[in-house]
Amino acid sequence: MNDIRLILSRTASKCRIPVFRRPMMRPNSHNPLWLPQELWYRIIEVFDNDLCTLSNCSLTCRAWAAAFRPLLFRRLRVTDRNFRRVHSLLLANKQIGTHVRHLTFMDFQSWSGQWQQEQRKTLAFILAQFPQMTNLCLKVLVLTPSMLDTLALLSSPVQFLTVGTLVGATPDAFTRFIRAFSNLHTLSVEEDLYIHPEGKGLSSASVMERLMRTLGIAFTPPAQREPDWYQRAISSLFWNLSHRTIRGDPRALAALLQNAAPSLTCLRLDFRCLYDDTVAFGKMDNASITCLEFGGVSPYDKYWIPQFLSQVRTASIREVKFRNFPSGSSTQTTDLLRALEPVLSRATLPALQRVTFIASFSSSATERSLGCTSIQVLLPHLHAEGLLVFED
Repeated sequence: MNDIRLILSRTASKCRIPVFRRPMMRPNSHNPLWLPQELWYRIIEVFDNDLCTLSNCSLTCRAWAAAFRPLLFRRLRVTDRNFRRVHSLLLANKQIGTHVRHLTFMDFQSWSGQWQQEQRKTLAFILAQFPQMTNLCLKVLVLTPSMLDTLALLSSPVQFLTVGTLVGATPDAFTRFIRAFSNLHTLSVEEDLYIHPEGKGLSSASVMERLMRTLGIAFTPPAQREPDWYQRAISSLFWNLSHRTIRGDPRALAALLQNAAPSLTCLRLDFRCLYDDTVAFGKMDNASITCLEFGGVSPYDKYWIPQFLSQVRTASIREVKFRNFPSGSSTQTTDLLRALEPVLSRATLPALQRVTFIASFSSSATERSLGCTSIQVLLPHLHAEGLLVFED
């Protein structure tokens, strides 16, 4: 309890928000602390950024259980460092899982198919503790048979799925993966989808090593790595994407779209430059998708997006969004808009009602204004029909 009081006092002093306690009605009562909503969010941030604090705090007092748990555990992150701790917490306090709505499996640098096979019972237990989970984010995952079996049993409440780097032995692994989410509304693909015949012998580290060696980037053994090695390696990897020597597998994306639940209405795609614009995606019919979102802009979008739209059933698409769209006028942006002009039309998208451009965060008001004017000039038919929407 002393740890909790110390955190409250420090957080309140930083926020300059008064802390209120409801008057005790009885000497032996344990009423929860009544705090402003802003302070609850600051408390959550403190715990979210400091896993040691969470590990050292007591979870036994009734005031903690009544006041902190519903908000503190609404969003839960599982990493390779706190995996065992999360398992212990859920064993001792199974009610914690009922509060979780957003579950994230962060980058597991040491994860591999073999590790998942060894930990399959623990993983199944952890995933089974979240009956009301609606948002699931899988940053790195090897699609082993045991993991697919676990997801098939436990993922029905998930409505919003975000995937990072997924590795499967065959396209069928991605088919089984997406079929596990029978109530899915939104699918976000943030990183690369790989099909590799090594199957369960793959690991996130081995994939990174293979890609880095292809690009001629030094791969540091685990025992010699500095704390920020992984992030620096990823930065170097994306910096060298211009070599076009590595790509995700379009068959994996095709498997996800072909077999997604009929409830899927929104598809968000990032890192499209990793897919070769000369390789066909195959038939990717999914008539339920009404909204397409593309994050960021790459030099290859002028080839990739028109090809993608030509291979996806577009009769039901009502909205197309471009997030973090660069403001101002540049050759890259101009080329992209000219390539989009023939495909962003009622002739190609008969149900189209809106095309939204969301400016990047770093853009100034002047740049955003110039960007809007440039888009209106290069997409005159959308501007004339009133389909263009600009958001900050």
